[in-house]
Amino acid sequence: MNLTAMAGMTDPILLANWIQQSVDSMTGRHVDLVFVQILANTIRSIDLAFIFVSTVVIIIIALLTRTAVRIVDRMLVNYIPTVVSKVQMKMDETMQLMIRRLFSATIYVIGLILIISQVPQLRSLATAMLAGAGIAGLAIGYAAKDSLSNFTSSVFIAVFQPFRVGDSVDFRGEYGQVEDLTLRHTVIRTTDNKRIIVPNSIMNMEPIINWSIREPEITWMVDFDLEKASDIDC
Repeated sequence: MNLTAMAGMTDPILLANWIQQSVDSMTGRHVDLVFVQILANTIRSIDLAFIFVSTVVIIIIALLTRTAVRIVDRMLVNYIPTVVSKVQMKMDETMQLMIRRLFSATIYVIGLILIISQVPQLRSLATAMLAGAGIAGLAIGYAAKDSLSNFTSSVFIAVFQPFRVGDSVDFRGEYGQVEDLTLRHTVIRTTDNKRIIVPNSIMNMEPIINWSIREPEITWMVDFDLEKASDIDC
């Protein structure tokens, strides 16, 4: 095999034809190697340079998105209390936490859109979904109804505040303190340091006893037995 033939073997189509001819010559009859031709066509259509560049760009976008989330969250932690004090607006820790989570989610969505724009197949899929936005919206809404319900409930909880981060609550017989409120769930830390993670849609629908919604003091009924000989006046 000369150098020209060897160079030609780098072409998947020529290599597939050579494999086909070799198999035919060994068997003495034509054997249709369809899968070899399909594989060759697939490999030939792959643009390795484009895939490499797209992969690098996607990694950079993901890293920049993560960095942007951290920077914006840190800025909000530092500047929200300052802005609130300047405009003399009432905003507690729960509302501030929800604003930070909404900003983070927005940045992640923008990063995801930029990543999708780097992949032609995903870009075509997104275009097709936008073309049928009505049907796609119904399908996506039905598939993600639980997630959308949790997100909506988290916004309602942050606005109407039936409980706040730091409140002492009683949920389904478990007493604890609200430790965190995300866009999906609420974390309750019990007295024995268990964490109860409850979807916000459930927290929004079920009755919850909030012991510290108005005053931090709590009245707790305690039952105990006294001996008959005990002096009640003491």
